[in-house]
Amino acid sequence: MLIDQALARLPTAQPVELGSEASGVVDRVEAEPPPAVTERLRPSGPNATRILAAALIVTAATIAITLGNSADIGVLIRDGALVRRLVEAGQWWRLFTNIFVHAGGLHLLVNLVGLWMLGRLTEELFGPWRMGAIFALAGLGGSFASLIGTDASMSTGASGAVLGLLGAVFAELTVHRSRHRLAWTRGVWGSLAIVAVAQLGVDFMYRITDHWAHAGGLVVGGLVGLALSPSVSDLWKKVALHVARVISIAFAAAVIASFAFAVRTSIADSFASSPQFALEVIDQNYETMPATGGNIDAYVSGTADRATQKFGIEHAVPASDSLVAMPEGWTEQELVGSLPSELGDAQKMRIVVARSPDRVVTLYLPDSIVRAAPEYFTWLIPRL
Repeated sequence: MLIDQALARLPTAQPVELGSEASGVVDRVEAEPPPAVTERLRPSGPNATRILAAALIVTAATIAITLGNSADIGVLIRDGALVRRLVEAGQWWRLFTNIFVHAGGLHLLVNLVGLWMLGRLTEELFGPWRMGAIFALAGLGGSFASLIGTDASMSTGASGAVLGLLGAVFAELTVHRSRHRLAWTRGVWGSLAIVAVAQLGVDFMYRITDHWAHAGGLVVGGLVGLALSPSVSDLWKKVALHVARVISIAFAAAVIASFAFAVRTSIADSFASSPQFALEVIDQNYETMPATGGNIDAYVSGTADRATQKFGIEHAVPASDSLVAMPEGWTEQELVGSLPSELGDAQKMRIVVARSPDRVVTLYLPDSIVRAAPEYFTWLIPRL
C-alpha cells in the first residue's frame, strides 16, 4: 500500500536540491568510468576429493575380487598393510599402500564418509593441489607415527590422512580466522566437531584402533595446512602451490610403485625376508604335546574345544582339503573354523594338527596364511 502511494506521487514530486558537498560527490562519481565486470569462474567441484575417494573404492574392490575378504589378516599382509617387522626388513612401500587398504567394509565406509565431508571443505579452503598434498603428508605422518610409537604389529587405513584434513582446516580457520568469516558463520566448526567426536567414539569403541596413526596424521595435517595456507602473501601463495603440486604428483607416483611391489610380494616372500616376522605370526598360536601316555587320542580329539576355549575359534570342523604336506613319519589332520573380530567380520581360521611318534604340534592360524605358504609350515612343524 505504501509503495503504491509513493509511486502515485512521483509525477508531481519536486527534485531535491543537493548541497555543494553532495553535488561534488555526485560529479566525481559521474566522472569515474564504470567498474570493470570480472567474470568469476565457477569451481569445477571437489575433484581431488573425488579422485582420492575413487582410489579407496577401487583398491577395496580390487582386493575383494583378487584376494578375498579385506578384513582377513593374511589378505591384509598380502595387500600392503603396515607391518612393522616387514618395513624393518626393507618393505618400505607399505608406508604408502597401507593408507589405501582397509580392514573390512565398515572401516572403509567410516573413512570414506570422513574423506567426503572433510575433503570437500579442505579443497574449498586450500584448492585441489594443496588438499592432495595435505592428504599425502598426513597419511605418511600417520604411517611413521604408527611405526615409531605403537606396539601394534599391523596397521592400515586412511584415518590418519583424513584426520590430517581435519587438522589442516582447524589450523587454517584458527590462525586465519578473519579471512574466512563466512566459513565460520556457516557452521564449519559444528561440522568439525561432529567429525572429531565421531572419530573419538570409534577410537574408544574398538581396542584395535591405531591412536598413534590418528594423532600423527592430525598433527602433520595441521602443520602442513599452515605451511601451504593460501591466506598468506601472494609470493608464498604461488610457491606453496608449486610445492603442493610436486608433493601430490610424487605421492601418486610412489603409491603406484608401492602397489606394484605389493602385487609382486607373496606371504611366503615376506616370511623369507623377515624370519622374525614369521615367528611373531606363529608365536602364541601353536601348542605342543608329548605323544606319550594314554590321553593323547583324547587330546587330539579335543582340538576343536581347545580352539574355542584358548583362541576363541568357533565352529571348528574337519577341513574339506589338506594344505600342509607332512614330513616323513608325521601324520596330520586339519580343521577350519571362524574367529569373530571387533569390526564384525569373521576371520577364517585353519587348525593343523601334526602328529609324530614323540609329540603333537597344533597350529591355529588364519587360513589365508597357511594357504599362501604351506611349504613353509611343512618345514616349520618338525622344528617347533
